[in-house]
Amino acid sequence: MKKHIFITIALLSLTMQSVAQKYFEIYRYNKKPHYILTTYVDSIGFWSYPYTEDLVFYWNDNGNVNKYVIFNVDSIKITNNISPLKPVLSCPDSNHPHMIDLGLPSGALWACCNVGASKPEDYGGYYAWGETYTKSSYTMDNYAYYNRHTSYHYIGYNICGTQYDAATANWGSPWVMPGKDLLVELINYCKKVSTTQNGVNGMKFTGPNGGTIFFPADYYWTSDLCLFQGDSGEYAQYLEIRHGDCKLIYAGGNGVWRYQGLFVRPVVDVRRPLLSF
Repeated sequence: MKKHIFITIALLSLTMQSVAQKYFEIYRYNKKPHYILTTYVDSIGFWSYPYTEDLVFYWNDNGNVNKYVIFNVDSIKITNNISPLKPVLSCPDSNHPHMIDLGLPSGALWACCNVGASKPEDYGGYYAWGETYTKSSYTMDNYAYYNRHTSYHYIGYNICGTQYDAATANWGSPWVMPGKDLLVELINYCKKVSTTQNGVNGMKFTGPNGGTIFFPADYYWTSDLCLFQGDSGEYAQYLEIRHGDCKLIYAGGNGVWRYQGLFVRPVVDVRRPLLSF
């Protein structure tokens, strides 16, 4: 096994610089794949112990050398198919969630339903920004990242894929909360039609390739914090879907604050350098 992996790494290192938008597909002893963008990796190392064989991926980040270790590696190859779950254009059955391919420029794969929902027209669970669990009430006093003496606790400007991401925490990787850029892309590239699905009002998004998803009309968190122009405050952003309209809004001053419960629609962002299923 050690010799096989070593030879494979040598061959991959010869091709990785010439392959664009490809991934290393690494399988561990438990057969769960990990994916790493080839363009993200500068070099690969190999650690061998009596009972394990580990790969180390190195990259340079503004002068700092970082590493990512995958333990107990069985095999590695290069692929452009990053998902063992086949993306579809619409829900083929009731086994939700599905990864919906809308044909968007980013390649993002959108979930067919919200976190906590059992079907597309269900609303699912409410989540405060940065919290990964539902509550019976959503107030400033019971918000996990607020102290009335010090204001909001800093948990990052983008919580996508972190411990504060309600999509990742509840559904696992590679599902994440969408950033502002993916929601802007969704709005700008999709045909939007206000409709009613199984008695629930909402909006249907149809992508350039004919793929479709339905959002029940309400508010949805993004993963981003932004500095509001003309103010020193930092505000989370959310997507507002109403009859005939959808738009991104800064939370704060608009009746919505980050301690309040909003819905979360997960996405698979294929541009992320590290993915695992």
